Amino acid sequence: MSGGIDSSIAAYLLLEQGYEVVGVTLRVWDYIDEKCTNKKGCCSLEDIYDAKEVANRFKIEHHVLDVREEFKKIIVKDFIDEYLNGRTPNPCVKCNFYFKWDYLMDKMQGYDCEYIATGHYAKINKIDNDLFIALATDTNKDQSYFLWQLEQKHLQKTIFPLGNLNKTEIKKIAEHLLLDFLNKKKESQDICFVQNNSYREFLTANVDNIGEKYPEGNFLNISGEVLGKHNGIPFYTIGQRKGLGIAFTEPLYVKKINLDDNSIILTTKKDLFTDIMYVENHNFISFEKFTNKKLLVKIRYRNKGQMCTISLNNEQQLEVKFDKKIEAVTPGQSAVFYDNENLIGGGFILS
Repeated sequence: MSGGIDSSIAAYLLLEQGYEVVGVTLRVWDYIDEKCTNKKGCCSLEDIYDAKEVANRFKIEHHVLDVREEFKKIIVKDFIDEYLNGRTPNPCVKCNFYFKWDYLMDKMQGYDCEYIATGHYAKINKIDNDLFIALATDTNKDQSYFLWQLEQKHLQKTIFPLGNLNKTEIKKIAEHLLLDFLNKKKESQDICFVQNNSYREFLTANVDNIGEKYPEGNFLNISGEVLGKHNGIPFYTIGQRKGLGIAFTEPLYVKKINLDDNSIILTTKKDLFTDIMYVENHNFISFEKFTNKKLLVKIRYRNKGQMCTISLNNEQQLEVKFDKKIEAVTPGQSAVFYDNENLIGGGFILS
């Protein structure tokens, strides 16, 4: 229970279905709000209080688990390291796996619980003997993309109460329950521990002497000619157009980040497209079943997807061939594969 409308209504729906519900809220980070004098975590505490208020109204057991140290070591460290290595991470994917499932599966036995339920917009389908995460009915809110690391052992113990509902229905339920404060809360689409949605500010504040360790370097075109100076590799991502500070006859975009010589390759939009991609650390329900079959792949959350075929190369990396060229394949992001509505696997983009 995050203190938001989705997980709160998920708890209510479970109660309506006859489940005994135990609410759990994870405290992952200390937030500093410029309007707040409590620098120990005002915003996070507000959400915790909201979750506890909902639990009290529903008359269910509620626990707050402090995972700040583990979250910093696992999620935040990886987030920083990825940018320092010229990659673009998606911390929500790893947070879901490590904390909202693996961590809670270890904890739930202590609360005599048999299942984990969340406010994610997703479904679970069973085909033959396999469970698959599937697209939610409300495709505009679907969050299956962030769940590709989950395995059969997780899905066997998972319930998604919101899978068949849309956001409008969720808000009506909250209104009916007189939980108006949930409807009024602003939904966050940003990374929870990065204030102002500025990862550059976050890196500057959390990496000692980042300017000295990651100094200026050259912007190059695809022919190797110097176009100007960049401010340091961690501050750029593939496909970036704004903030380059380079005057040219047409817009330029980041095409490649080179750690070896501290250079960043810029190109025009037409050269951002590719017809092949490589993926590492992949997780599939049944890989062999989907090899050489036409699949839809999403390379970022709001990406509409492109049809492709997959195979393994000699390094056991996933080789993805697109039916049509796709724009701005970004190392560090997740490539997530679907067979119709079923999520069948995913991995981290290597190149």
